[in-house]
Amino acid sequence: MNTFEKLTAPLNAFLNEKGTQIDEESDSRTLFFSDFVLKLVYSVVMQISSLRLLISELQTNPTASTLGFSAGMLSHASTRVFIVNNNIFFT
Repeated sequence: MNTFEKLTAPLNAFLNEKGTQIDEESDSRTLFFSDFVLKLVYSVVMQISSLRLLISELQTNPTASTLGFSAGMLSHASTRVFIVNNNIFFT
């Protein structure tokens, strides 16, 4: 188990239990809750300040690839996410 997996281990039970339910309730077909949350945690840990930079990071960083992350549907997201001083902003 790597450091990121240890860090997110407490979330896994919740994501496994509620992730699919949240996706069904939101009628999500492309952006899945569990995947988004894990990428969001990754962006906070890596101090990535915007969705654009997160997409670039997921496309180019070998660590992201090792964790199984890809930019996927984030690259088509119309919502902009900013993380400033550990606060998350959506525009």
